[in-house]
Amino acid sequence: TDIDPLLNISSLKFLDLTQNKLSNIDNLNSFTQIETLLLRDNDIENIDSLTSLYQLIKVNLVGNPGANDCSALNFILEKNGKLLCSEYNNTD
Repeated sequence: TDIDPLLNISSLKFLDLTQNKLSNIDNLNSFTQIETLLLRDNDIENIDSLTSLYQLIKVNLVGNPGANDCSALNFILEKNGKLLCSEYNNTD
């Protein structure tokens, strides 16, 4: 799925990309105002690009191969202190 047409909407605050067969989310960093990002059930392995989304409050990564590595989410929490809800694959 190609999300390039959405990249011109920089003021976007909510984005649901659930079940879109996404594997690369590097271009999501242009959504600088995004607060809620739903990425459930895609093919995302690397979530490092989320570290530039300082307004992010809620993110759902369940069902993605890279969702077990929450280091990027911890980075966001340390930087903006506002990450209230993060859902990811919990293998513990």
